Formats: sequence, C-alpha cells, structure tokens
Amino acid sequence: MAANNEVEREIDEQLENVEVEAVEVEVEVDEVETEATEPAAPKGSSKLILRLTLSLLAITSAVALLLAGVNAVTAEPIAEYKAEKRAAAMAEVLPENHFWNSFDPIEITVGSSDSTVTITPMHDALSSYLSTEGIPHAVVIETYPSGYGGAISLMTCISIGRPDQNHELTVEAVRIVSHSETSGIGSKTTDPSFLDQFSGKHAGITIGSGENSIDAISGASISSKAVTAGVNEALDAAQAYVTGVLNGEIEGVDMFAGPEGYTETEGGDAR
Repeated sequence: MAANNEVEREIDEQLENVEVEAVEVEVEVDEVETEATEPAAPKGSSKLILRLTLSLLAITSAVALLLAGVNAVTAEPIAEYKAEKRAAAMAEVLPENHFWNSFDPIEITVGSSDSTVTITPMHDALSSYLSTEGIPHAVVIETYPSGYGGAISLMTCISIGRPDQNHELTVEAVRIVSHSETSGIGSKTTDPSFLDQFSGKHAGITIGSGENSIDAISGASISSKAVTAGVNEALDAAQAYVTGVLNGEIEGVDMFAGPEGYTETEGGDAR
C-alpha cells in the first residue's frame, strides 16, 4: 500500500513539472508572437533622418549667411538714405534766409509715457543777440506719435524767444519724415496745407476752434490727432530743454562755436 502511495506521489510530481514546463513554453511562445507582431524599423531609417537633418541645417545656415550678406551690403546705403531724409526734413522746417549752426543732438524724456525724443539745438549765426545762458535760437525735435497705421516720424522746428521774452516757444514748421497711414486718407496729413496750420502755435494745441487750434483732415481724425500730439510733445520737450539749461541740469550751447567762416563781432553780433 505504501509503495502505491509513493508511486502516486512521483507521478503527481512529474505531472506538475510537465505542467510548469508547458506554461513556460506558452510564455515563450507568447513573447515570440509579440515580437513578431511589432513592426520592425526599416533598414537605413536612422541614416535617412540624419541626412534630412544635415540637409535642413545646411539650408538654414546658407539662408542665414545670405541674409547677413545682404544686410551688410544694404545697411550703409539704408543708413545714408535715412540720414539724408532726416537732413532734408530738418532743412524744410528751419526758417529760410538764416545761417543755421547745428549742435550735437541730445535725448530728453518727457510726458507721462516717459517717451524719449531727440532735440537738436540750432543757432542762427545771423542773429543780433546771443543768449548768455546758452539757450539756442531754435530746436529741431523728432517725435514718433502713434497714428492709425503705426508710428509717424515727425520733425518739428520750435523757435525760442529772447530772454526778455521769457524764452517763449513758437512752432516754426512741421514736416512728416515717414508714416504708414492709409493712402488718400491719413496720408493727407503730409500735405503742407495741413501741416502749415501749426506754424505760430504755442503749447497746448487743440483740434477745433480757437487761436491755438488746427482743423483736422476730414475722415482722418486719428491721424490728425496723432500729428497734433506729436507737435505738442515736441513743445513739451522744448520747454523741458530750456528749463534744464536755465537750471544748469542740461549743458547749454556755445554760441561762439561755429563752422568755418563764422565770426563774432564786437557787441556780440554774429555775421
């Protein structure tokens, strides 16, 4: 009886081993099937990706070098063109029949928006007076008010009165250097008939009625307001400049310095 039990136990153990091996074989078969169902990477795909990457890198590098070359070639002519256009605008706003001596421009911050404007002091060599405080006879100011199509580059000449006139500021002339306003509408702000309205005006120019106001262009109220704001900003900057010179915060101009041919005469007259 005992012998039969031992035989049965051995048979049971052998059967269990067979079942375990069968399970292991099934697991191995499943793993093989899983690997077989996964798509194999195509041969040479890594090389293809590498070639594409290198090609794109070469193209972008070539384009960058080309743009850099174009910029190097055109940068100087563009700068010269802008300088010529700026000089022409300055000549247009300055009063004629005067011998203007230009000084180094300075930058000054004015207004609640902390905008920075460029001021170029101008001295009239034919004037019969010289300001002992170093106040120039006029300033040319560049402002960039925001119009309908973007920033408007504005050039304004402001004359500065004698000391006995409390250095009264008066707009001489206004010209637009560049703009992006709508053609045939906002672009009409470049017409002398509109810009000449500012001549003789003082600080606080408005649009509408009154001695210190101008008429807006019909259908271009935004552009008209932008130019007016730019001229008012120029007047504010001129006042800040004069106040700064009088208070010793800004260095005044040397009235006796001038281009070749400029001389001083007795009594302070410059001829």
